[in-house]
Amino acid sequence: MRVFLAKAKLDVAPMEAAGIEFIYLEDIRKQISRLAKLWVFLKHRLMLGQVRFNIPADRTAVILFTSGSEGVPKGVELSHRNILANLRQLFSAVDVMDTDSLFNCLRCFTASA
Repeated sequence: MRVFLAKAKLDVAPMEAAGIEFIYLEDIRKQISRLAKLWVFLKHRLMLGQVRFNIPADRTAVILFTSGSEGVPKGVELSHRNILANLRQLFSAVDVMDTDSLFNCLRCFTASA
């Protein structure tokens, strides 16, 4: 993520100064042991991790950074409602079964795909 921010010339310092904390996936990835990754894989493969969270639908789920094709790159907030709408669109077009596996080489929110 840091490489992307540098290439896009996005300065996060003003946001950090305003108290916004950035969590970089490349940092988190280094902190997760192989055993922890294996445990999560097996737990979900065996359907042991059915957890429900009570998160407001309008709360930000992800911030996407645009490429700047129409000007300066910018961050775009997507809510949980937005992400669920993407899933509903997929399920309305594709008859997905419990035994199916999906592979998506593009991000689900890539509208130009």
